[in-house]
Amino acid sequence: MKKTAFLILMLLPLCAAAQTAQQKAVELLSKLDIYQKASLMQATSVAIDTFNIPDYNWWNEALHGVGRNGSATMFPEPIGMASSFDDELLLKCFQITSDEARVKYRQAKEAGTHKRYQFLTFWTPNVNIFRDPRWGRGMETYGEDPYLTTRMGLMVVKGLQGEDKDMKLVVKDSDFDAILPTVLGRYHHDSQFFLLNCKLSKMILDEDIDHAYELVEKDGKTQIHVRKEELYYENLDKMITPKWGQRSYYYRTTREGGNSGWLKDNLKEAELKPSYWSLTAKQTFNNKWDPEQRIRDLWKILAY
Repeated sequence: MKKTAFLILMLLPLCAAAQTAQQKAVELLSKLDIYQKASLMQATSVAIDTFNIPDYNWWNEALHGVGRNGSATMFPEPIGMASSFDDELLLKCFQITSDEARVKYRQAKEAGTHKRYQFLTFWTPNVNIFRDPRWGRGMETYGEDPYLTTRMGLMVVKGLQGEDKDMKLVVKDSDFDAILPTVLGRYHHDSQFFLLNCKLSKMILDEDIDHAYELVEKDGKTQIHVRKEELYYENLDKMITPKWGQRSYYYRTTREGGNSGWLKDNLKEAELKPSYWSLTAKQTFNNKWDPEQRIRDLWKILAY
């Protein structure tokens, strides 16, 4: 249940303030039955009054501006924005969308409401390749070209989440498994990734954490090399080193069946040489996501 423990840790532990976030999550899990745990892993997480856990809805839309949540700046549908062939313009559009989303989140929080479309998890972008007009949702995509779709999709993500050298994801005391052989990966090219005291099953391939895409150079121009069969580009001249170099760090993390040498304790190579105990989930996304504060806010207004 360690994976579930990490999810609960990110949500709503209800325990003594002196405990660590991990201890709170483990204690809360010990009090939940299997049905309650399952209810917290759906798009609509129902409230569990026994433990003061409020409901939470993960569904929010922002395909071309914040959707279904009052007035907001609306841009053309994705298929129309793709027709501009201007990825930098799309970045600006979603920086605006990101700002408005945070304003609306704050307004809902201050009003004490917690309805669908008022949170900060957005189901966007849609990067399906649109090649069959019989599919009725092609207007949500950036068209049939893999390279254009890649560029547009990247700009949407960058605009929504921002770019920050210190951006990181900290995962502690969790298990990783998969139905099919899977490479650990991350979408944000240069984000830091910390795996601390984790276990990987043999279904996690014996390879270092990988990017969903790579920066490459061909004919003197930077391109995106997407790690997906349909979007794979050949005949590339050279790979470009990530902007900030090494960004994957491990501590006491193991893989079932062993590894080829990449899964080693290397926290001392990270900036500022953090210790295992100094890294917490609070540091995720450059201290912009504080689960402890989120819990306190929930207790006050029962809403995100």
